[in-house]
Amino acid sequence: MSHLSPAFVFGLLVFPLLGAWSDDWGSIKRAAAEVRTLEADFVQTKNLEILTKPLVSKGSFAFRRPGDLRWEYQSPLRSVLVSTSAGVKRYVMKDGKWVPDASAKVEAVGAVLAEMNLWLRGEFEQSKAFSATLEPGPPVRVKLTPKDAAMKKYIARVVLELGAAPGVIDAVVIEEGPKASTRIEFANAKRNQSIPDDRFNPVK
Repeated sequence: MSHLSPAFVFGLLVFPLLGAWSDDWGSIKRAAAEVRTLEADFVQTKNLEILTKPLVSKGSFAFRRPGDLRWEYQSPLRSVLVSTSAGVKRYVMKDGKWVPDASAKVEAVGAVLAEMNLWLRGEFEQSKAFSATLEPGPPVRVKLTPKDAAMKKYIARVVLELGAAPGVIDAVVIEEGPKASTRIEFANAKRNQSIPDDRFNPVK
């Protein structure tokens, strides 16, 4: 089963919204403007009706303005996606070697990443793909609903759970259908620390 899921896409888009915030769009936008770099670990749990137990994946990611991103699954299968101004590249580990993935799925992810600048600036209201609403907490939640009917067939809703401490997102929940959902929980976040250039270079 491919790791290139809706959970991955939305996790990488929304998690960088860190900073002092509350339950209003202005504070979220101000917080987003403060983020220069971000690194974190994550645990992704996918629930499907056909599975006897959830699929659990672990990994890490790094983000650097204006748009450098590395999202890496470390277990149970290894894959890396690197997005820079030069484009989007994905690699999978096969027989101990990184192999480029040139499938159409990579192109699809690139289309979603076109929304990245809006999300990172906290400008949800300008998105052409999603409608956003704020739900008071605790925890405060940002709920994202696809506008396009075709996308709704795959993603019913995305919910961000903001942490109790200012500047923390506890989790992203992707509701993919009545009996399918994915939850990404983040930990060990490091904000505005220097990230070496080679973190965003294509893997060898």
